[in-house]
Amino acid sequence: MAQWMKIACLNRQLQLKTTLTGGQSFRWKQHGTTEDEFIGVFANIVWILKQTETELLFRIVGELSYPNDSNLDVVSAKNAKKQRTSIEKTNPAEIRLKVPEPEQYSSKGKLLYPKSYYISLLRVYFRLDVDLEQCYQQWNKCHTHFENSTDQFYAVRQLDQDPVENLFSFICSQNNNISRISGLVEKICTHYGEKICDYSGAPFYNFPDVSSLAPAAVDDHLRQLSFGYRAKYIQKSAEEILAKGNLEWFRKLRHLDYKEAHRELLTLTGIGPKVADCICLMSLNHLQAIPVDTHVFQIARNYLPHLAKCKAVSGKMYGEIGDKFREIYGPKAGWAQTVLFCADLRQFKEGAAGAGEDADGVSETKVPAADSSKYRRSEENCEEEGADLAAIAPSSSSSRPMSQKPSRNQQQLRGNFAHAGMQMARAGNLLAEAAKEKAVLVKERTQVINRMVNHAVMSVNFSALSEIAKQYFKMEQEKILQQSTAE
Repeated sequence: MAQWMKIACLNRQLQLKTTLTGGQSFRWKQHGTTEDEFIGVFANIVWILKQTETELLFRIVGELSYPNDSNLDVVSAKNAKKQRTSIEKTNPAEIRLKVPEPEQYSSKGKLLYPKSYYISLLRVYFRLDVDLEQCYQQWNKCHTHFENSTDQFYAVRQLDQDPVENLFSFICSQNNNISRISGLVEKICTHYGEKICDYSGAPFYNFPDVSSLAPAAVDDHLRQLSFGYRAKYIQKSAEEILAKGNLEWFRKLRHLDYKEAHRELLTLTGIGPKVADCICLMSLNHLQAIPVDTHVFQIARNYLPHLAKCKAVSGKMYGEIGDKFREIYGPKAGWAQTVLFCADLRQFKEGAAGAGEDADGVSETKVPAADSSKYRRSEENCEEEGADLAAIAPSSSSSRPMSQKPSRNQQQLRGNFAHAGMQMARAGNLLAEAAKEKAVLVKERTQVINRMVNHAVMSVNFSALSEIAKQYFKMEQEKILQQSTAE
């Protein structure tokens, strides 16, 4: 078993769980039975991380060698001197891995490279050279909302990620939740990436290069893997990135002014303002970028009270929100926004699982969010409707005193209606996603709507419901079908 290694890092400078699972990267998950240990992939390495009060501990359980165009990344001898691709030219892989190619292999142990290489990767990934306590002190002075909202989110770090993985991950994020985004990203890695290792019975893959996602056949294949309209965005964007210069284009974006880099990203198929800001902030070092989604829109009402009257984000409003954050929080406004975003996530506020947490609640300005509002229904509302109907349902013991407990049959009936209500909510949310897909791909409108409606209708288990519940549910289905047909 790989040994633990460590970096000096106070826990008030890094809160590992929130940083890794708060919607920045989608390749980390809890490891084992402990809540403070995580396993994930970045820089072609499978890591296990945990922390103490004074240290960040890490283990390497699998790795691929540093990409090298000369194919010299094989260990031929201990302490062998590595040959650079070119003395004058930096290895393009550094644009993705963020640290230079190691000059030597490790002379001992099972790791490919010296310990200093892995420490460098972690320091860059977590931006450990930034004094986060000092940043928090400054942000607390900027606005009372930050000070009042972030007591439990004391050390959320802004990751510095691989721009290729970051870009395609956030194409997957559109109109999606954290759990499903993670699943889509893993599918990309499994089908197009290179296998790193097997660990605890599970295979781990790196994120593929752009050229692997560019062939036209990728579109159809990803649709078969349930990517929906995102399949076309992924394939076309990869094709366009290759035409723009591939990794050298990403290098240029990192050195451009933020606004220019943002405009350049918008030229890619399927990239709207919010996804472009995510890429600028999380992998291109533009720490003033503000991705505006549902959570940030709600947060912005603390700074722009007139937003309380608005239900959706227009293009002009999107820019206004970003400018206001930058005005208040300065050159690292995007990082401050990340802290506030995590504080607003239900999974952290309530300790709930993140599977239902919307990571992209406000659609890009290219996709009107209002189109799906007629379909979306909360589970709470539908469950209430089921409970109301159960309350007026006929009972064989209607003459019993009101103080008497409900019979087992009545409890079962009410439970059936509550269950039906929750199924209605899930069906409504499926239809909401279908409506958003329809807005993006008008040509595929009928096919997408029919597929999603059929899935919603067929997913209901009628055998578990009483006759009156079946009638209620069928009536609701007809209403939804009529709405989708009217569109």
